Amino acid sequence: MRSRLMPLAVLALMAGCGPWIITPATPTPTPTASPAKWADERAVLAERFDLDERAFVATADGLVFVADRGDELQLLLSRAGNTAQIEILASVPRTGMLDDSSGFSSYVVACPEGAAKVRYYLFGEDTRDLAWTMTGLEAIGGEVVDGRWLMGIVNDEIAADQKWEIRDALGITMLQSGTGALFLSDVEIDPGQSTLCRSIH
Repeated sequence: MRSRLMPLAVLALMAGCGPWIITPATPTPTPTASPAKWADERAVLAERFDLDERAFVATADGLVFVADRGDELQLLLSRAGNTAQIEILASVPRTGMLDDSSGFSSYVVACPEGAAKVRYYLFGEDTRDLAWTMTGLEAIGGEVVDGRWLMGIVNDEIAADQKWEIRDALGITMLQSGTGALFLSDVEIDPGQSTLCRSIH
């Protein structure tokens, strides 16, 4: 299930994640993984996909990024040292973003065990330029670049009752009352499927 675009002042519910609310708070910075060794690969991919270099999140698997394919968003992976081959982690129908709206969309992706070192991602679109931070779980990424955002969850283990939330740079809670249970999905991918992972919410 994906969130719908909405004015941020309006309360709504996201299945499995609790209510969307606005609660001022002090954000905890989300760690970033952007070692200098990725500079060349970022530059190659940025030119190839016509993206800002900030759109690429360096993970233990390689560079992960979100591409807008018109009617869908794709979560893509370029494995370390191989910018010529791009894997599609997940593909979701794109929610149209209105120029005058103040809203965002959010998708959760789970990868099968053994397919990737980073198994869980959150990504989507946002009409604002405020970076997102994660509390309760260790995440990388979160910057909003060209209207899209991406986070990878890098915890070695996630407890089902582990609470987490996402806040923007102003300390406003974007997702509240989420628990680790959201990410603990046993994902099996059909060999004929076109994506390595799948969107679970």
